[in-house]
Amino acid sequence: MSVKGTGILVVDLVEGPGTALAGLLSGGGFVARHASLEDAARQVDDGETGAVIIRTLHVETGQEGIARVCDEALRSGMPVVFITPRSSIDLALFELSRGIFHITTPCRQEFLLARIEEILHGQGAKESGADANVMVDEARYRGVNYSVPVRGILGKILHATDDHISSGEVLREMLAANSKIDPDSLLLPGLEYGMGLTGEEQALCSEMTHAMKEKHFELHYQPIISMNSGNISGFEALIRWNHPEKGLIRPDRFIGLAERTDIIIPLGFWIIEEASRQLAELHRLFPSDTPLYVSVNVSARQFIYKDLDRRILEAVDRYGLPHECVRLELTESTFMENKDAANLMLLTLKSGGFSMYMDDFGTGYSSLSYLMHFPVDVLKIDQSFVKWMHVDEESEEIVRSVVALAHNLRRKVVAEGVDNEGHVELLRSIGCDYGQGYFFSKPLDFEALKKLLSRKPAW
Repeated sequence: MSVKGTGILVVDLVEGPGTALAGLLSGGGFVARHASLEDAARQVDDGETGAVIIRTLHVETGQEGIARVCDEALRSGMPVVFITPRSSIDLALFELSRGIFHITTPCRQEFLLARIEEILHGQGAKESGADANVMVDEARYRGVNYSVPVRGILGKILHATDDHISSGEVLREMLAANSKIDPDSLLLPGLEYGMGLTGEEQALCSEMTHAMKEKHFELHYQPIISMNSGNISGFEALIRWNHPEKGLIRPDRFIGLAERTDIIIPLGFWIIEEASRQLAELHRLFPSDTPLYVSVNVSARQFIYKDLDRRILEAVDRYGLPHECVRLELTESTFMENKDAANLMLLTLKSGGFSMYMDDFGTGYSSLSYLMHFPVDVLKIDQSFVKWMHVDEESEEIVRSVVALAHNLRRKVVAEGVDNEGHVELLRSIGCDYGQGYFFSKPLDFEALKKLLSRKPAW
């Protein structure tokens, strides 16, 4: 049964009357009309409305009015959809407690329309009692009581006291239950990131999205050297932005903003896809009994995307790569911010043959307990310790201790920031497994990397 032609009431709290969003929906075959927050609750029961869409930047904005519209619509048995650029613990609980759906922007027009159609189709299943057996638990957060459906992880983490809810897990559960992220999202006109960003940051977001579409991003690779043989074992993939006007832009200029706005999700998938494609080419050009590998950084924000493991598997399998040749690097903060979600996802990937690197070891929380619980195969010692080994006795002792600890736990070690021959000699003397740094090579673009490999260098 087609849901096209369904009447949709649009409440736009971002840019006035909502004509852009209503027009987009109308162009997609729905009968869309906009209403103010004050009038929406009265228009829900007019016989012409089959769903309500509320576009907002923050659920706190007019929350009492939003709740009134949502409750009125849900009481009439029609779905409610929030369109927002970000989520939060408050929004997740608000949505879960009411069964509200969520679309994360920015997203492509076709994704938005398909997702709304999917929600409207699924509403029949709810009415037929498909969710009748879902248990409900009481959660209290910041003085507010919520009746929240108990599903999977969420059922294990709800508590009856304030601030005992793991925000990362609730967000992940909310996304799994009521939302989907468009992994290939591009900015949709009229659905900008909006508040919370400066004008300069908004412009940079638009430029990043345009850069993804126009393929202005590229990967550079820094070789990782086996300290035993002196040969190149693999590489770390590092993203660079080749801006047509500003030239090469380093990641510290844009990655932080990409993570704040969730651009990191489609960008992260592009990095994995491109690294896999180029590694497959290197395997054809430089075959070896021990194939070259590439390590790819994974952001904490990517763990809210519930199909992260599937997307990684698809990208690697598409190019026929052995799974052990694509390795995932995570910082300590990534583990700590998303402990349960990250561990579950990493265990799935590890069971598929992927290796896990803990990046910048020693600079974050440095809790030894999670080395026992997370499926980490390799520790990367931060360059801040390596570069001072011959100057600072404490730094040298830290490097020695980390190498010994890793080996006792049957982990490998990569030392970052290897800048001179003295570093190499000391690292070899203490049995460090791998080295990475400017002594061996700076990060190289793909063509320069192929030239380096063709010379078969050894150190």
